[in-house]
Amino acid sequence: MEKKSAKARLSSPDGMNKFGLNLRSSDVGVRSLTGDELRPMVSPSYEEVPIWNILPSYQLYESTFSKNITPTDEDMMYNPPTYEASSPASSPGIVSGAVGTDPTMNYFNSQSVRVPTNTQDLPNRWENSILAHTHQMKRLTDIKPGLDSNLKIEIVVTEGPCSKGIPSKPVDISRQEYHQGADINGYVLLENISKEKINFDMFSVVFEGKVSVMGDANDPKKPSVFFKFLNMFDYDASWSPVQLDQTAETDSDGTVLKFPLEKYFEPHVVYKKFFSFKLPDRLLDCACEAHSLTRHCELLPSIGLARDQFMQSIRKLRQRGRQTGSAEFSLTPTKSNTPKKKPIPPIVNERIKDLSFPDTAISYSIETRVVAKASNYRKKLPPMEGADEFIILEDCSGFVRIIPGNRSNEVDLENLETEARLMYRNLVDRITEKIALGNDLINNTDNGVSALTRNLSITKRRQLYTSSSSKGMKSISPLKNGETYSISLPLKRKQTITSAAKLSGLLEISTPKMNHKIKYVPPFNFVSQSHSNLSTKLSFPVDLNFIPSGDAKTDKAPEIKTVCCEIVVFTYRSKKYPVPIEIDPELVYKNVASQTDNFEHNVSQPFKKYLNDITNLTKKLGAELLGVDARLSMDIKALADLSCKYHNLKVDDVQIRSDKGLSNWKCELGSPANNGKGQYSKTINVSMDLHHSLSKEINGSNEEIHKGYLTLVPSFQSCVIGRIYFLQVTIKFQNHESASIKIPFKIQL
Repeated sequence: MEKKSAKARLSSPDGMNKFGLNLRSSDVGVRSLTGDELRPMVSPSYEEVPIWNILPSYQLYESTFSKNITPTDEDMMYNPPTYEASSPASSPGIVSGAVGTDPTMNYFNSQSVRVPTNTQDLPNRWENSILAHTHQMKRLTDIKPGLDSNLKIEIVVTEGPCSKGIPSKPVDISRQEYHQGADINGYVLLENISKEKINFDMFSVVFEGKVSVMGDANDPKKPSVFFKFLNMFDYDASWSPVQLDQTAETDSDGTVLKFPLEKYFEPHVVYKKFFSFKLPDRLLDCACEAHSLTRHCELLPSIGLARDQFMQSIRKLRQRGRQTGSAEFSLTPTKSNTPKKKPIPPIVNERIKDLSFPDTAISYSIETRVVAKASNYRKKLPPMEGADEFIILEDCSGFVRIIPGNRSNEVDLENLETEARLMYRNLVDRITEKIALGNDLINNTDNGVSALTRNLSITKRRQLYTSSSSKGMKSISPLKNGETYSISLPLKRKQTITSAAKLSGLLEISTPKMNHKIKYVPPFNFVSQSHSNLSTKLSFPVDLNFIPSGDAKTDKAPEIKTVCCEIVVFTYRSKKYPVPIEIDPELVYKNVASQTDNFEHNVSQPFKKYLNDITNLTKKLGAELLGVDARLSMDIKALADLSCKYHNLKVDDVQIRSDKGLSNWKCELGSPANNGKGQYSKTINVSMDLHHSLSKEINGSNEEIHKGYLTLVPSFQSCVIGRIYFLQVTIKFQNHESASIKIPFKIQL
């Protein structure tokens, strides 16, 4: 690279480099490791400083990433202001009471409540920038239907990084899967198809990861939950006042590689901007700002179908239909004497069935947006009321399927499970203590007075749900050798015409606790870069112990008819408040002989009772007296109102092995522990291949399922939605009774 070009890359209109400092070479004496002589260490010159190690200049930052949601007059004729230390309390324009202080508001959408009252002194926060509010901004076509922006945008993803003069090979992004550390490269094409210049205020290329839950109470088309957990801004691809490369004006195909500094698009000119994103290993801690949970900061898999992705696919389908002259797909059936099946568009026919909530999606996309002030289009738009605002002239999305891998080792997994149990126990103990304190105060007992004294001394101290704040609590150790999942239930003798069903004995089913892991299988026709050593096969022993009731007629082991297996897909979702804990599988199923052994019975119902008790006590005594803050109130409501969804998938390829067959039991002599009764035992070895599973709820042939329309994403947890898998082993007996045990397992890359 020439020196002139390198210096130009570091320059900006304000006369400063990207550090905001004047880089100057200086000689500093350092002592050699092998001798006492001093050797000069020279700081790098302009040409030697990598551009990715240099911070953006003031005007570059102000005109792109931190642009306020309220339009202001930009003046690029003067130097940027000086930086002075000031107290946070003196910063005007911030609404007091940050996110989550009001337990009645939606936490996930409340991050946009920091609306400034004085835009001139607006602090540079992500929540106040345009990039954080693009989902709430109006589009030109929404303000006036039929009004065309005269801008055409296309996103092209390529195999490798793009360079001027070197052709890049495009890839079909709709058939590609990416993992942590993967590079997503490509370019954006933009053309002004009108005869006049089109002014704009911001052109951004961003890689976003977001969770959306549709069904807002006021507007069904708007999401009730919209949470951006990943934002990656490409300064080089977006418009900026800094000329990163002054040597390249046009590419070999005639496209223009630079936007005018005056922010307009020339008529009938095709602009090209290269972009490059690298997927991070994990999310920033602010992805779980409310509770700082480790698993909530892991990269999430793509799941569900976002509304924007569906609508974009429908628009492409219609455009393809107009170009080929074929009829467009219609959601309304045509009248005909003979009933005909409706044609299914490719986006619906090939939709991945990942068993998510139908209105909930985790999606990643390359977002390109052209933003302008509404006041620039007063002649074309209806009369405006109120202050000026930014609108989206044109946008384009390139959706990317992300499947992250779990890089935690066995020790980390055990520590995470231990921490999750401690946090849940700590949360329950705090709630029960508040309820006990309130009841004692109402009953005027001495316990209430002493507890109140202790409570008032710590009301100002922040409560954290971590294992470090759980000292003195009952310790919960990680998985150890010898621990088992077990269930005990009574078995009855088969009812006949002459005799009623009677208790025949007690059956116990157990299996060792192990960290079962299954390899993730990508959907049909998707290209995955994974080279996992895991397998889709799973095998484990199941121990059975039977103690007869003592009746001579029934003093024998039950006859096993068959053993079958199902995959239980458990998906949870919170629509208003962040999930305050990492959900341990044993909270979902406790393996008890009950039809109500599920998350709703084990967690949601107790927390609904906690919520009712806390609400009644707060009305009588006040929240401050009980020490119930808004955070604790949100946590209780989140678990009380958590939505749960279960899917059962039949496993066809199951192999059962047992010594001397299923009907043979090992008989042991009676012991004082079981009142001298005889005891029967046997071990069944279960092995299966989970690659071929058929859902009871999905209509489709085995061929379609094997093609990959049904896909189980890796296990994950987040503040909004999570997924846990179980294997349900059901043993059926000749007397038509059955017993089941559920074993958690993980699907990972």
